[in-house]
Amino acid sequence: MFVLHEYEDAPTKKTGYYVNEGPVTYDEGRQQLTIEANSRIAYVPDIKLESR
Repeated sequence: MFVLHEYEDAPTKKTGYYVNEGPVTYDEGRQQLTIEANSRIAYVPDIKLESR
């Protein structure tokens, strides 16, 4: 899953969350999807920012 963080005065930051095996749940009352990610990578195109 990718999340884009857009800023008026900076390049867009893209964060990718990766799941090998893990729970995915949906709470209808809250209309909330929960995905437990194993790792993430955040970057701005051509510039790697952080990795876990």
